[in-house]
Amino acid sequence: MDLRLLSMLALLYLLAFLDRGNIGNAKIEGLRGGLHLTGPQYNWTLTIFFFSYSLFGVPSNLLLKKPRPSIWLRMIMVAWGVVMTLMGTVKNYSSLLTARFFLGLAEAGLYRGVAYYTTMCISFRDGVGNYARWHWIFVLEGIATVLVTIAAFFTLYDFPEAADFLTAEERAFVVWRLKYQGQKEGEMMVAQEKEFQLKYV
Repeated sequence: MDLRLLSMLALLYLLAFLDRGNIGNAKIEGLRGGLHLTGPQYNWTLTIFFFSYSLFGVPSNLLLKKPRPSIWLRMIMVAWGVVMTLMGTVKNYSSLLTARFFLGLAEAGLYRGVAYYTTMCISFRDGVGNYARWHWIFVLEGIATVLVTIAAFFTLYDFPEAADFLTAEERAFVVWRLKYQGQKEGEMMVAQEKEFQLKYV
């Protein structure tokens, strides 16, 4: 049960963070120029997500108990998937701003819904090992964090040079790209310098 539920919820979290953060990638790929956005307009498109995300968190939590949690989570997943897809068709600042607002609205229920949903699964462990339900919330979530951290020890790399899943050619390319990508003539990038200097702060 844990393997099935937690793997799906982890995938949902991944998609949620990708969807809320991909506007940065879109900016790199020409969003600002394509929609003729000023700096403040772009900043508002980032910020408005958190207005609706914060405002509708509690109402979403209240609605969670009306339909079943699995139905509510599916409904908000479809809603944010549709909003995200439609965001790819926007033609101007106001429609992008509106889409980001509704993305925040749709995603507002995910975190709270998942927390409630996992707590309901954990509640069946009441009395196991002479521990009450609330004990198991901490124990199981703590164990999950430790297990992921152990996996991360073998899968996270400090530098491209140490990434043994890349070929020598791929490592050289990543190092080159970090050094020169986005560099304007005559300007130095932080990634280009190996030593720390206070001016980078």
